[in-house]
Amino acid sequence: MRPIQSIDPTPCLFGARALRDFGDGFVAILLPVYLLALGFSPLQVGVIATASLFGSAFLTIVIGFLGGAAGANGLSIEATAAHLRTSWPDIRERVLAGTYRPMPVRRVTIPKPDGGERELGIPTVTDRYAAISAGCSWAPPA
Repeated sequence: MRPIQSIDPTPCLFGARALRDFGDGFVAILLPVYLLALGFSPLQVGVIATASLFGSAFLTIVIGFLGGAAGANGLSIEATAAHLRTSWPDIRERVLAGTYRPMPVRRVTIPKPDGGERELGIPTVTDRYAAISAGCSWAPPA
């Protein structure tokens, strides 16, 4: 019996990231054009495209949690969901007004292939969601 070999996850991670980026690009560009051609109103298109991008953002956050990348505040997915249910309107207003300030990131070090270490900053899930929502401000054509 052969020993189980370790599989390098890097190609899988890059492949998954490329697939997600393609999907986000499709939702952000091609889906609105297609929906407008089908006769949807600009408001309906904006709502559908924004909801799709928020869904992608939420999946990214969940996968980050499953990978052990909890944010600086250490909240679970359930606790973050409960927090966002009550405080999202205020956070959204601060994001739109440009006054939202994220919490300090949690610093972790990871090993580099050459033997050194690399420092990463892990933001809170709320800050990740706010950052993604700030990038999702797709406006329908006038």
